[in-house]
Amino acid sequence: MNVTKNKNISLFMGYSLTVIREVKFHCLQGLTNTIYSYTFTHLHGTLIYPPKKLNTVKNPS
Repeated sequence: MNVTKNKNISLFMGYSLTVIREVKFHCLQGLTNTIYSYTFTHLHGTLIYPPKKLNTVKNPS
């Protein structure tokens, strides 16, 4: 009986680790997608409005 209990615990631990790994992966994917979309939007914005950005860079004061 003790052996099956240990086996169940090890199975549960393995399952938990797999779930944690999956969740981590999905969180990283979401974060990466957010960063990519933000960067793309930001670059897109600078492409649409270059004069403002250039003026702020040329005249920091």
